[in-house]
Order: sequence, then structure tokens, then C-alpha cells
Amino acid sequence: MSKNAIKQLTKNYKATGTQKGAILETLSAGTEFSVCDARKAGIANPTAVVSALRLDHGFKIYSNARKTEWGTVNRYRINK
Repeated sequence: MSKNAIKQLTKNYKATGTQKGAILETLSAGTEFSVCDARKAGIANPTAVVSALRLDHGFKIYSNARKTEWGTVNRYRINK
């Protein structure tokens, strides 16, 4: 869990009013986030939103596995 990612997603969600906009703004700022982070920020189905951004808009969004002390967490990032 990344508190910075949750804060940024929440701020962007309130500013843009859309889930796609919030995720895109957060990724564009260089912040990585997990599905859990996005759900805590109020995004209902972050996997579907990321998939739509990839397919509909052509953004190169990657999911990278990160090992933590609790297991493996997939975090999204965008290729700049």
C-alpha cells in the first residue's frame, strides 16, 4: 500500500470526476499504484479502467510485480 499513491489518486479523482482521468493523471505524474491503492481511492474496478485506457486510447500501461514482506503485489506504471 502506498499512501502517496492513494492521496494522488483521490485528489485526481475529485479533480477530474472520472476514474479514467484519475488513473491517467496519477500515472502521468510518475506514481505507481496497485489495485488495492486505487480501490481505497474510490475507483471501483481499476483493472477494467486500465484495460480501457490501453485498448481505447492506446496508452502503454504496464503491470509490474513487486515483492513485499506479505507477498507479491502488482503495481501499474506508464511508459514515458
